[in-house]
Amino acid sequence: MEHVDDELLAALALGDDDELTAGERAHVAGCDRCRLMVDELRGTLALTRATADSGERLVAPGPGVRERVLSAASVPAPVPPAPRSATRSALRRVPAWLAVAASVTAFGAGGVAGLLIAGNGDESPSTPVAVVVAKTELSTLSGDAARGSAQVVRGDGRTTLQVRATSLAQGGGTHEVWLINEDGKRMVALGFLSPQDDGSFLVPAHLLAEGYRIVDVSVEPDDGNPVHSGTSLARGRL
Repeated sequence: MEHVDDELLAALALGDDDELTAGERAHVAGCDRCRLMVDELRGTLALTRATADSGERLVAPGPGVRERVLSAASVPAPVPPAPRSATRSALRRVPAWLAVAASVTAFGAGGVAGLLIAGNGDESPSTPVAVVVAKTELSTLSGDAARGSAQVVRGDGRTTLQVRATSLAQGGGTHEVWLINEDGKRMVALGFLSPQDDGSFLVPAHLLAEGYRIVDVSVEPDDGNPVHSGTSLARGRL
């Protein structure tokens, strides 16, 4: 199957679909791979905007950082595209870093916010790179109360889900973290939060690409039953 050009997917993530043909739009609508890329690129945009709003400074990565990011994500470096006629104005409007992110995402690296690193610009090439590839705010199922945050980080050859929950107090059990598939039928238990309601959990990298993108925190009774109790205290979509 021939997928839509990565740069056009980046333009779509920016909200510009005028440059896509009707066939390309139909392909994206029906292709899990292309839709996932657009979703992850939109997440990357949201993350960089949130970073800017917080007052942190995005700086260009130092020598070798990009290669180490790709290495940490266990994907090959994207091959530069062959020269082509720039007949679509959207391609000239796509930021260069987002177009690169689209290329990396195509190789399975997830949202590549780490290609731009928040910091003071003094990163050493020998400093390990941790890349935030997805994040979400946690809230009650009704969405009327904040319950913390979660983010997926890749670095040092590992993918981890880092959870910081708040206001989960509910007696009679422990707080367990799950990843639920977007089909609403499958879920994976990752482990229990600490008494301070935070934790870091190893995640098989393929799960996100397979649709396990809903973070759920449940309260579990001490009954030895490994099945979800059915009582969710917090949830968010990566």
